[in-house]
This record gives sequence, C-alpha cells and structure tokens, in this order.
Amino acid sequence: MRRAMTLFLLILMIFVFCTISFCESATDLAERFLKGPEEYSVRFGIQFSHLNPFDEKRTDELNSLLKHFSFNANQSKDHSEYRILCDEKKLAGVSIKEGEINQYLFSFDPDHIYKTHNDLFFQTQDPFVEKLDMFRMIPDTAQALMQLPDVFPQLTHEEKIKTKIKNAGTAFIKRTVTFTRQSVSEGILDEWGKNFLKSSVPCLGENLFFTDRQQIILFLDENDHLLKANYSGKAGVIPDQPFKISLVFSAVENNNKKYRDISLRCNAEKGNDYLYIHYLSEEKPEQFSDSADVYPESTIYSAELSCDWRENKIKRKYFIEANLFSTREGLLTGDIEMKKESEGNKMQIHFTPEIEWQADDKINGSTLVAVKDQNGIQSEFSLSFLIDSSAEEQLWPETVFVDLDKISEAEKKQLEENLSLKLSSSFLKTVLYLPEQDLLFLSDGINPENWLSVLAVITP
Repeated sequence: MRRAMTLFLLILMIFVFCTISFCESATDLAERFLKGPEEYSVRFGIQFSHLNPFDEKRTDELNSLLKHFSFNANQSKDHSEYRILCDEKKLAGVSIKEGEINQYLFSFDPDHIYKTHNDLFFQTQDPFVEKLDMFRMIPDTAQALMQLPDVFPQLTHEEKIKTKIKNAGTAFIKRTVTFTRQSVSEGILDEWGKNFLKSSVPCLGENLFFTDRQQIILFLDENDHLLKANYSGKAGVIPDQPFKISLVFSAVENNNKKYRDISLRCNAEKGNDYLYIHYLSEEKPEQFSDSADVYPESTIYSAELSCDWRENKIKRKYFIEANLFSTREGLLTGDIEMKKESEGNKMQIHFTPEIEWQADDKINGSTLVAVKDQNGIQSEFSLSFLIDSSAEEQLWPETVFVDLDKISEAEKKQLEENLSLKLSSSFLKTVLYLPEQDLLFLSDGINPENWLSVLAVITP
C-alpha cells in the first residue's frame, strides 16, 4: 500500500509540475504571439496508453484512478493558484503571490502564509530556459540596433543598393555603423547601452559592456523598414568575460506572411564556452476561392529552434520543430517535436495537438504525447485541457506569516514533514472514498484484511 501510494503521488506530482510548466509555456506563447489575456484559468486531465515499467493491466488501473483527477491553474492579475481536484473537489492547492518576496498559501494549511525570497517550486531552472530568455531578447535588440544611425550619424555610412534578402524582400538602403577599438575603449557606447538599449532590453542595459571593434549593418526596404540586421563585435554581461558575437536577424511581416530568421553565435574569448542559436519561423495563409471572392481558409505555422552550447565543460543541445495548421473554424492541429541531449543522455518528446477556439473565449483541446530516451519509448499519454480567458476571484485570509528566510534548517525540515503529513491526510481522506474498482492501482497486491484496516481508518 505504502509503495503504491508513494508511486501514485509521485506520478501525480510529476503530472502537476509538467502541467505547470506546460501551462506557463502555453501562456507565454499566448501572450507573445496570440496576445492572450492577463487572467485565465486552465484545466488539465491525463490518461496513459503506455508507461514504463507498468504492463497493460497496471496502466489501466492507473487510468481508472487518474480519471477522477484534474489539475487547475488559475491566474489573476496579482497572484496565481494551482489546484489538484478529485471529482471536482479540491484535494490540494497552493496560491502564490510573486514579487520581491514571494508568498505561499497551502489549502491544507490555511492558518499560515509562508514568505521567502526564493522560489519554493522551481529553485533550479532548466539551462535551456535561460538560453531561451536570451533568444527572446533578440527581436528587441534588433530594434534597438536600428537607433544607432540616429544616435551616431557621424559614424554612419549609407548607400543605395538593390540586394535580394532571402525570404524577406529586396533591400534598397544599407546603413553601416562602425565603432573602432579606440572609440569603444573610450566609452562611446556606454550612454547608448545604459539609455537607448535599456529602454528596449532592460535586463541587458544594466550590465552589458562592449569591447574591441563593433559593426552594425542594417538592410532596409524602400519604406525604411528593417529586413535584416547584422552585428559583429565583442560584448558581455560579466566583467572580464567577453564573447565574440555574431548576430543575424531577418524579418518580414505583411498580408501574405510573417517570417523570421535569427542566427546567434557567441564564443568565449577565454576558454571553450560557446552558444549557438538558430531560429526560423514562417506564418502564411492558405486561401481558397469561392465564386468571385477569396477567403483565408487556414494558416500554416512552421518553426525550428536549435540551441547548442558548452558551459562549465558541459555540452547541451536542444531542438524544437513545430508544424501547425489553423483553420478559419478555429481548429489548430499539427505536430511538435522536441529533442534534448546533455552529457550523453537523450530525450525526445512528440506532441500531436488538437485545439479548438470556441465562441465563448474558451480554448478546448488535447494533445497526444510520446516520450522517448536512448532506451526507447518510456511513456505515451493524452493530455486534455480547457483554457478560459476569465479567472476565479481568489481571497487571501488574514492569517499568520512565516518567514522561511529566518528559520533554521532544522525548523525547515520539521515544517516540510508537517506539511507532508497534512497533504497525505488530505489525499487519503479524499481518494479512499472513491469506488473500490478505481482503487486497484493502490490496493492491488495488498492482503484484503490489511486493505480493510486502511479503509477503516477513514470510515466514520
């Protein structure tokens, strides 16, 4: 019983953390590309078709138990809440107020609010997420580079050209801004970095420094719109650790398509660390004719993102490829492939989503997920979800604050044990009332008398 319960709780917690990450990623994509709302509610459910090391019988027993569970993420303007539901009743949950000091309120311990400068759930960030944050700065950085000819007209050379930019159009204007090693050492870029760049890319403007020769080349169309930007030079954010950087940014957006091609290469001046990022995306409508009119029938989204880097003697690689199709009826389908390689360990995740935008500002969908490693398929499951653009109002009680930054390690350990006991109690009191046939994953292999004694603990 204890082993099965622990295993199920582990599966449930993996499901929770995966769906939190999925939720944050989906929301981030919505905010960046679909201009999603500030408030939302997301509901997830999961069913496995294959899960190592279970056979078909154990997997079916697990699914019979999981069908009672769902996970809900509720985001409002000032805080968020994550809940595990069992037959629509809250089994456990945590409300979070993020800020300079984070606050946490657990549903199974309503008499305390825990505060800390740390993140209780994501204390170690995936290295790829850090590199992805850097990648997200590139479009804003390219826009900041466009300011340089206006800031330094005396260093700008402009010429009329007619050059084809791959997949972006024809460039008629070329502007080149060059900074010599001496002018850079004299601080010519300092003011721009702290003011102009800081307004566009705040996290860079604070710490960014330049060293050695710098050159920016801008290719623009006849309307002075940026088609391509090339940057080469040395820069960094950690003192005495500059990187040789090459950045190529190409973009076009019109009624026919949206296209981006980004290439970033960073090589440490000292040591062997490097970072290579390449991103290619295209969005274009597919049309059909109806009598004399032409209607957009669907939109094709395709994107590739590869990230290859070496840091602290560890090499890592990530690759993401997405091919999605959005119809005028509000249906999104396609495939997403993710590959990860680190220190000889390989993982591949394949998503096959089917998502429907509904008239009431809700998004209903599901995705099949297959997870592989170097040993083959580890799990296959279906993740269903419902996204609502409105959020439930969340009320925080007036209660006792516990400052986790001021208590000892021994007190923290005791606190963790107490919270674990409260969570287990909440879990047992809810789950063991489910139908007996749906509890086989927990009871299978247990002596019937022992199982009855377990049930007797919670029976009034």
